[in-house]
Amino acid sequence: MAEFDLSAERAKRKREDRTLIMRGDNGEILAKYDLAPEFPVEALDLGVEGRLGAAWRALFVDPAEADEFMQRFKPSLDDLMAVMRGFYGLSGEA
Repeated sequence: MAEFDLSAERAKRKREDRTLIMRGDNGEILAKYDLAPEFPVEALDLGVEGRLGAAWRALFVDPAEADEFMQRFKPSLDDLMAVMRGFYGLSGEA
């Protein structure tokens, strides 16, 4: 019987905290949000289904912060792609 220790593999990966920063026109910090240390597979599933708002929300550690971010900053698809590339190293292409 073959076994694979996913816990050991997770421990090997760098799972650093990720903070999304939003700045104002003068460079002042308007808000900071904690995002998931690794890109959640649920976010990918939701995005493929065309549920981009839900995909955005899946990235946040705190659901209340996700809602506040969505209402306050009204992120675009381009914003989501930038976070996927910049934070998680994903291209968004198959």
